Amino acid sequence: MFSIINPPSNTYIPGCVGQVSPGMELKIIDIQTKKSLPANQTGEICVRGPMMFKGYLNNPEATANTIDSDDWLHSGDVGHYNEDGNLFITDRIKEMIKYRMYTLFPVEVEACLLEHEAIAEAVVVGVKHKRDGEWPRAYVKLKDNQEVKNISPEDIEKYVAGKTTIRK
Repeated sequence: MFSIINPPSNTYIPGCVGQVSPGMELKIIDIQTKKSLPANQTGEICVRGPMMFKGYLNNPEATANTIDSDDWLHSGDVGHYNEDGNLFITDRIKEMIKYRMYTLFPVEVEACLLEHEAIAEAVVVGVKHKRDGEWPRAYVKLKDNQEVKNISPEDIEKYVAGKTTIRK
C-alpha cells in the first residue's frame, strides 16, 4: 500500500505492515455500519491524501465504488492499527463470507480449524446459498498420524460450532 511506511524505529513487529505515511490519513471502518473504529478493532482500511489516485479512467462507477464522497479510498483490505499506529492487514473483503446477518472471515475459521489436534491444513471458502447468502465450506487435511475413520466431517462441524457463535 503506497500510503504506508516502515515504523520510525525500524523495529520488526510480527504482522505489522508499517505506519501511515506523512501527509496521508488512515482510518478503519466497521464493514457493516461504515463508522470509524478505534485502535485494535478490525474493519476495512481506508486512506486519503495527496498520494492517492484520482480514480479509474473512463469508469466513474468503479471510481465511486472505491472512493467515497469524502475522498476516502476504500482499500478492500481488512485490518486494524494498534496504539502505536502500527497497521496490520488480516484479510480481504472480497474473501469475506456473508452468512445470514453475519460476516465471517475465512482466516479466522481456518485458525479455529488449525487448533484441532487432528487437522494439519485448512482452507475455508464461501459457497453461494439461496437462503443464507453464502455458507462456509472447509477443506481440511488431517495430520499424518490421524486415521480418517477417527474423525468425521460432523466431528469437525461440532468442534467449530463449539468455538464460534455462528450456527446453521
